[in-house]
Amino acid sequence: MLALGACGPGLVAGLDGSPAMEPGSDCQSCHKADGSGRGQPWTVAGTLFGAPNAKSNAGLLASYVLVTDADGYAWTLRTNESGNFYIAETLKFPLQVEVHRGDLVMRMSEPVTTGSCNSCHTQPARHAAPGRLFAP
Repeated sequence: MLALGACGPGLVAGLDGSPAMEPGSDCQSCHKADGSGRGQPWTVAGTLFGAPNAKSNAGLLASYVLVTDADGYAWTLRTNESGNFYIAETLKFPLQVEVHRGDLVMRMSEPVTTGSCNSCHTQPARHAAPGRLFAP
């Protein structure tokens, strides 16, 4: 399991020592997967909320995002107190993604071709996403 976080000028140390940064912002605007950004490069990063229209300060603590790449390798990402998660591993796209909250699981209906979760899962919604990335 990997520790989690996100990006922005409001950097605050999380309870687990990871950054708790601007929940809901596009993490890869700074943490570009190709390493060209200002922060540590992440191949997948985002924020998990309790509802698609949640406020940015309503991220979910200790929920999980399961990411399975095109080669069948799977990673479980646990959210920090801001609801943020990330991974720097090399992944083969497209990805299958599901979110877990307790015993409840929700899967994305289509494989994803970008690891920039918050670029589509926004409030208001963009690119046919239902709004913020949320757990059931």
